[in-house]
Amino acid sequence: MERPDDDWFAGGCLVALVLLLEAAYLALVVFSLALQGLGGADPERVAPDRTEVWLWCGGAAAALFFGAVFLWLRRPWAASVQLFAAAWAATLAAAAWQRVQT
Repeated sequence: MERPDDDWFAGGCLVALVLLLEAAYLALVVFSLALQGLGGADPERVAPDRTEVWLWCGGAAAALFFGAVFLWLRRPWAASVQLFAAAWAATLAAAAWQRVQT
């Protein structure tokens, strides 16, 4: 697959598409975390809730994917922001995992 280096319009459209996909995933994560917070704790639940861990892990994986896409598109600044976001999301996933362990 060729890189859209020569065609600035195609490169810009790919960047816009990646940003739209990322915004949609971020909205899904925020919505899911908000719904989890509104639900409250069920005292009869035996198994711990790992939803937050899965969401942060998915966010880290998505940020890694988008960082790789930005590297492929030769956008190093955008890729470095994505890789930083992936590290941040992985840290939050580890912190959520520590809270789940009882």
